[in-house]
Amino acid sequence: MKPSRFFLSAGAVLLVLGLLAVGISFIMGGSWDETLSIVNMGEISNFYRRNDNTELDSDALIWSAPEDTSLFFDFSSEVVKKAEINITNADVTIVNGDSFSVTIDNIKKDDISCKVSRTGTLIIDNASNSFSLFNVVRRRSFINRGSVVLTVPRGFAFTSIELISHTGSLISEAELRTEKAVLETESGAISVAGLYSDKTTIKTGTGAINVAGILHGKTEIKCDSGSVEVAIKDDKNLYSYTADSGMGEISVDGTVYSGSSRLTSGKTMSDNIRMTCGSGRIKISFD
Repeated sequence: MKPSRFFLSAGAVLLVLGLLAVGISFIMGGSWDETLSIVNMGEISNFYRRNDNTELDSDALIWSAPEDTSLFFDFSSEVVKKAEINITNADVTIVNGDSFSVTIDNIKKDDISCKVSRTGTLIIDNASNSFSLFNVVRRRSFINRGSVVLTVPRGFAFTSIELISHTGSLISEAELRTEKAVLETESGAISVAGLYSDKTTIKTGTGAINVAGILHGKTEIKCDSGSVEVAIKDDKNLYSYTADSGMGEISVDGTVYSGSSRLTSGKTMSDNIRMTCGSGRIKISFD
């Protein structure tokens, strides 16, 4: 077969597969989302959107949300034991208050799950059913970024907390006490101002995670090409650490290790931090 005929055949096959994937995604509830095309001097050309029932005023560039996109839930602290937040393309804020409540804006009720399971897990999830291929998305774009506000009772202690923000931001201004914590982001940003945990896992791809608090027991930090900063409000002599670094940088209490290296603080303490860094940056400090 001639090379030109081969490439034409391969191109035709890829085109058919692409159209088939697009068709499947629409059947699954996806919608075409053509976002910004920005040219010289920041001028916006071809600003078009068709996503469910939302409309964009192309003249004023003002997005109008559907009327039914504000949701409110409240839960008794007697039934909540755990929390699992799995969010994409939305901004999450966690604050302290008198009781458990969740306020959701710009996310339709069919696109997010907010409930307490039979095992006492407070679940806030809009990522499990999201689908994206060839710019056909089930979730909404950044133009229609949703927001979630979780209120946690002051002094409440969880058995476990799982905070996953695929894209967007998750900011906790609350004091979070838990036996086990998992913080994870792909390309988003997570900031937790007051975490008190007995076992902690922190993972990031290209995103950023900032944590302040006291991390007892085993703490595992994995950073690919993003950044992780942990400010421990405790005596540094109570902690030990081990670290594996690729081409990235690890800083522990002001001492910087860069390049391919493996290091340990010596004797393993009950409060131990295990760090693995690719090409990103991990910083540990003690107050």
